[in-house]
Amino acid sequence: MTNVKDRYEFIEEMFEKLGRISVEQIVGRYTKLIPRGRHWMGLCPFHRDTKLGSFIVTPDKGMWKCFSCGDEYAGNGVKFVSLYKNITYLEAAFEIAYEFGLITYDEYRRYYRRKYDELYVKKIESRYSQNQKKKVVRKKVNPVIIHNVYQCMKDCCSLSEHHRLSLIRDRKISLERIEQDYFTCPTNWRQKDTIIARIKEKYPAYTDEILMNIPGFFYDKKRGKLSFTGHKGLGILIRNSDSRIVAVQIRKDTIQEGDSRYIWFSSSFATYNPDEYYGGNGCGSPKDVCYPQMLKKHTLCITEGRFKSEKLTESGNISISVQGVTSWHGIEETIKHMKGIHNVFIFFDADILGKHVLFMQSEKMIRKIQDEFPGLYIRYAFWSKKNGKGIDDCIIAGNISKVKYYEAKRAAEICNDAYTHALGEYHVANLRELKQERAKEFEDYLQILTESMLGL
Repeated sequence: MTNVKDRYEFIEEMFEKLGRISVEQIVGRYTKLIPRGRHWMGLCPFHRDTKLGSFIVTPDKGMWKCFSCGDEYAGNGVKFVSLYKNITYLEAAFEIAYEFGLITYDEYRRYYRRKYDELYVKKIESRYSQNQKKKVVRKKVNPVIIHNVYQCMKDCCSLSEHHRLSLIRDRKISLERIEQDYFTCPTNWRQKDTIIARIKEKYPAYTDEILMNIPGFFYDKKRGKLSFTGHKGLGILIRNSDSRIVAVQIRKDTIQEGDSRYIWFSSSFATYNPDEYYGGNGCGSPKDVCYPQMLKKHTLCITEGRFKSEKLTESGNISISVQGVTSWHGIEETIKHMKGIHNVFIFFDADILGKHVLFMQSEKMIRKIQDEFPGLYIRYAFWSKKNGKGIDDCIIAGNISKVKYYEAKRAAEICNDAYTHALGEYHVANLRELKQERAKEFEDYLQILTESMLGL
């Protein structure tokens, strides 16, 4: 059974992703919107409007409002859905996250149907409902301190034989890379106390007040001491374009159905319970940059997940991994720090060809990169799902020769044509008209159709 801390962490990350969905995208799914300067206008669905004028959406504020219905009928996209469907703010957030492909069906089913304390739901609404453009303010911590603390934590931890064998035998990762970035996460109080003592010994200026605001750390009032989150799993140091450690990702050893295998070393749960904890912080969803031992090419690969990056850098490429296709926002800031890049290859998982919502997210990412760096030549890498789900699986299985490369514009044309054809075959205009029980069938059909049209 998923514990409370995991649920809070999941919801925190979900709301961060929801902040990237514009208000007009959400509202526009329920009522037709027409652009009017910096605003969008539509017929209010709440009081059966017959002409434009009272219902206005303002994207740069992340807000909508019906001037006829009054102040109660205003807010962000989540508030709109909660009113439209007569559900709670948190329920509306789950609905939107699932509809836009930000969470999986298993995650939706696992977390949506949980009973949440009414006070907690009100806190969530109060925290996020005022203005979607106003992000949750995270406590700023010196990035050098974060790097030093995570490095020290890693140095204090060994790597279990199980994790070592898995990395060498299954993931085919070099011993040098394993030594640099991987460790077995500590879980018991004795290990935690030892690590915290070692950090304070090495960095005497790092007080409890400083450390408790580093993602993963918090001050436990009941125990009267500093602590940090514990999960049984493999720890992975996440680095930015300067090779500085910015976060720790954990690959959990065991999960229940619907749980995410990968989670962040985070303590944002502590902010929801100030009676028990001081401090606490989340790390967001940072981009992970891997450099090859020897740079052989002027090529950047974009993929999803560290293990995929590991295989791509073996060929002399630089690799950025995002933590899921929908988490690409801000990638242009990472690319800005990279010099001499001429080519970009997109290596998202093979099943993106059947998940058109995710493919559309990849198109948005490419458009952003092209806008910021018009001189870059961007291509998609595609392969049949039978040759491996991720590019790492494909490479390890010896199927790299089966990968085909398409210029981004041409790839989009083929994939969008396949999607349009599939909708026609199912006699629907869009995915919203598709019955839920046929969703998986449609996804499989689209995967096969698109692979065929790409010649995979």
